[in-house]
Amino acid sequence: VQRRILAGTAVLSSDRFHTHYEGATNIRAVMTKQFQNAFEHGGGSGGGGIGEEGSIDVMLIPTALSGPPMIGGKDAKPLDSTEAFQNDVMTVPISLAGLPSISVPVDSFSMVGMQIFGPRKSEGQILRVAQALHGV
Repeated sequence: VQRRILAGTAVLSSDRFHTHYEGATNIRAVMTKQFQNAFEHGGGSGGGGIGEEGSIDVMLIPTALSGPPMIGGKDAKPLDSTEAFQNDVMTVPISLAGLPSISVPVDSFSMVGMQIFGPRKSEGQILRVAQALHGV
């Protein structure tokens, strides 16, 4: 956590603000538009809003690239900062795009949870899918 705070402080310093923050804002806008397009058109050319043919209601992806680190025991090894940042790669785009999401444990993927996310204002649909998936 401390490294992330220091990195954020360095990036937002006055001499780097325009270089990093404005570029990140542009990337965020592009990502948001790409997600919106994927939900509305299902990656194709047809379809419309939520629930319409050709659209995607929710998406399901792993929450992290690897399972949690082992704590104690003979197989335990510390999680280095690079591995910790890599585990965030699946959640960061959804957060940057401002999309609702939930992570649920899934029995068949016991070490890595699954993240369900959808377009803005689809929280009810996401919770219904999460409940159905978690109950499987």
